[in-house]
Amino acid sequence: MVVIRGALNYSNYYRTAPRDWLNKVAPPSISDVAFIESWAKRTKIVQPRMSKYIEKNIEIQHVIQNFASPEDIFWYSIDEGFVDLTSSLNYFYDKSLPAEVKLDKLSRKIQLAILKKTGIYSTVGMSIGNPLSDHILSLFRSGYSGGSVRRIGVSFGGLCTEEVKLISLFDTFDKKVANTEVLQGAIDEIRSQYGFLALQKATSLLDGSRVVARSKLVGGHSAGGLDGLT
Repeated sequence: MVVIRGALNYSNYYRTAPRDWLNKVAPPSISDVAFIESWAKRTKIVQPRMSKYIEKNIEIQHVIQNFASPEDIFWYSIDEGFVDLTSSLNYFYDKSLPAEVKLDKLSRKIQLAILKKTGIYSTVGMSIGNPLSDHILSLFRSGYSGGSVRRIGVSFGGLCTEEVKLISLFDTFDKKVANTEVLQGAIDEIRSQYGFLALQKATSLLDGSRVVARSKLVGGHSAGGLDGLT
């Protein structure tokens, strides 16, 4: 899914359905059921392939970069992203057209481009911008340098050197704790150079351990097939 926003605030353009709309929907007709069943028969159950998903995700990002600058594209999931088309609308369409019309047309153009390049049908959710989102995006852009985002928070760091430790009233910072931190740092360096499985506890070799199997996953998902999931 690609969430796309535009430039102006047309609050009456996009309307939401009543909260009780589900109670007013008529039950599916025989033709509706037949249509759903026909698609169900053609549905294929395939093994998860996270490596392939990542490959297609990159292809889609390259397609979207034909319609917006990289600074206006925020991809926060393997299948979802946010695109700010504010600066792109007037580039592709005449300024005399209403912003919502240009947004509709450009969103459709992006969908068709994704379909042509990857064969994937994409879903687009459009939104006309508001001052609050503009302010948040401005803050986000000032500190974002790339990569996936799962959570955004505000914190302060670098106020003191790593030698300064914060302990509670019930902790004692002794030589054993310091040695443990040095050991953990050495383990991290070895794993970084030779792989995660280069150093593991002996318990990882037990029959019930999932350490080795999960090391084959990509972000907790199978890279291809069912390896690491069974």
